[in-house]
This record gives sequence, structure tokens and C-alpha cells, in this order.
Amino acid sequence: MSFINVALVVAVVASTAVSVYSQVEQGEAADNAAKAKADQEEFAAKDREITRRKQLLKAMASQNAMSAAGGVRAYECSQLNMLKTDMGNYAYDASMDRGTTDTNKAWMLYGGKVAKNAGYLGAAASGISAIGSIASLGAPSGGTNTGGFNHLRSGNGPT
Repeated sequence: MSFINVALVVAVVASTAVSVYSQVEQGEAADNAAKAKADQEEFAAKDREITRRKQLLKAMASQNAMSAAGGVRAYECSQLNMLKTDMGNYAYDASMDRGTTDTNKAWMLYGGKVAKNAGYLGAAASGISAIGSIASLGAPSGGTNTGGFNHLRSGNGPT
């Protein structure tokens, strides 16, 4: 192998190493970003839960005040129905939010894993491409390789 071929092999290997490293790092970064976004979604869900609870407590306090002002004992008759309705709405909203949050978080994490695997696949493709480039450096230029059977003659029968 000539000096030029060796230099080309070294250049291909170095270029491939940089490409592989870059692709793996991009995949890792995308995976980490997806995990961070999923964590942010979880914190936002907790914040929404706190807001819902505050609204429920405010509604309950308002109902108690109206009942007391009207001389009705708390949580009797229609007041009890309002409380049940408010609690039912709260439970429904909370369960829907939990389901949506869990689904969103799962998709975010899945997207991160896909990006990470895409980085690994890109790195593998770069490695395979480099092997092909290095192999082509040693191939004879021009013509086709007939496997060393150029000496065979065409014709009928043995020669």
C-alpha cells in the first residue's frame, strides 16, 4: 500500500470516528431533551392539580357561606347535590389530566429513544460506509474483476 493510500485510510477512519461520535451524541442529546420535556410535563400536571384543588376548595367555601347565609345546614339537599357534582367534576378532570399527562410523557420518552437509536444507526451506517471506502482504495482501477479467469477461451469443447 502506498503512502497516499495509507493517508487516505487514516483520513477515512478519522472522518468516520468524528461522524460516529457526532451521531451518537446527537441521539443522546435528543433522548435527554425528551426526558427533560417529560419531567416538565409531569411538573405542569402537578401544578394543574394544585389549581384544580384550590378551585374546588373555593367552590366548597362559597357553597358553605351561601348555605349559612340562607339558614340551611351545610351539605343538605341541593347543597349536597352541588357538592357531589363538584367532587365528580373534580375527579373526572383529575383522571383525564393524569391520563393525558401519562400518555404525553410516554410519547416524549419514546421519541427520545427513537432519536437515540437513530443516532446509533447513523453511526453504524457511517462505519459501514467507511469500510466500503477503505476497501475501494485497494481495488484495481478500471475494468471488471473476472476472478482470474481471463485466460479461458470461448469455443466448443476442451482445449
